[in-house]
Amino acid sequence: MRPRPAGDGQAPCTTRESGPPHQDAPPEYPILGYGQLLRWPDYVEKSIYSAEYQQVCELLRQLRHEAGLTQVQVAEALGVPQSFVSKYESGQRRLDVVELRHVVDVLNTTLINFMESLEGRWKMG
Repeated sequence: MRPRPAGDGQAPCTTRESGPPHQDAPPEYPILGYGQLLRWPDYVEKSIYSAEYQQVCELLRQLRHEAGLTQVQVAEALGVPQSFVSKYESGQRRLDVVELRHVVDVLNTTLINFMESLEGRWKMG
């Protein structure tokens, strides 16, 4: 890493000359966020195809079935197309935390209960 010249009117920052996750970025682009502290991408796998995320999808499907709801009913309650529900249940789409909260509300549970159930699945492997 090398410091950017301080005389360019901006605060000095650190840039990376090469290596993941910014392999193709020009060296003058700053590295932002926690990535440099946590050795990104080794720290968190963000793929929708990770085993952990597939367990999220399985739990959401299970909760929907336990609530006796179809994908169409969940979609109507959320005000979204049925394909939205299908995509997050199949792992084709990630949910952010706000969306997840709305989904679990429709499934008659809380975000805390959902996360506790998920944590139990992750511990079991």
